[in-house]
Amino acid sequence: MVAIAIFVLVGFSTVYFVKDKSVNYFVAGRSLPLWVIIATLASQSLDSNAILGNVDLSYKYHFWDGAVLPIGLGLSLILNGLFLAGKINNDGALTLPDVFAK
Repeated sequence: MVAIAIFVLVGFSTVYFVKDKSVNYFVAGRSLPLWVIIATLASQSLDSNAILGNVDLSYKYHFWDGAVLPIGLGLSLILNGLFLAGKINNDGALTLPDVFAK
């Protein structure tokens, strides 16, 4: 019950801090520092499932079989950041359908 009360309290306080703007909720008002964005993207792509799967592939087959996923994810994040992030930010898109609609 204590956890549920904490979750409800966090939910109601979020409504206060977001101030009725979906942009503030989805992209934090576009004001996060770069290191927070890097940490968020890294934590989403390098979860325990991917790490354990990569270790298993490296152990069973070869180093490069396990290294393909992290290298590919890293390159895709870098390329998206270099070529797409500026345009998406300037367009004010929040979701992938917003990007395709413009």
